[in-house]
Amino acid sequence: MPAHEAWERSGQADEESLLDTLTPRPITAEVFRTLVRDVEGHITVEQVADDLSALADATLQCALRWSWSHLKQRHRDAPRIAVIAYGKLGGKELGYGSDLDVVFPVR
Repeated sequence: MPAHEAWERSGQADEESLLDTLTPRPITAEVFRTLVRDVEGHITVEQVADDLSALADATLQCALRWSWSHLKQRHRDAPRIAVIAYGKLGGKELGYGSDLDVVFPVR
């Protein structure tokens, strides 16, 4: 997410700032920016779905990076985890009312 990347570049990234980027307020602001461009006719329905899907992808990527960095016992430096999108996100068809269902398989 752009806000957290800016904090990382400045050397001020910490756990709290990352979690702030994943809270509803910044995500809602990004959705609102897409909505404004949509209502003003600057983007197509397909571009709306692309923008919302990209936002969901970025949110999941940030959450994965954060959670991996906070594991106490890791068997490798970089995660080899697959995030499999299904439903609307898998088809890159997210809409304004879409949500993300995240499933964590357990062995």
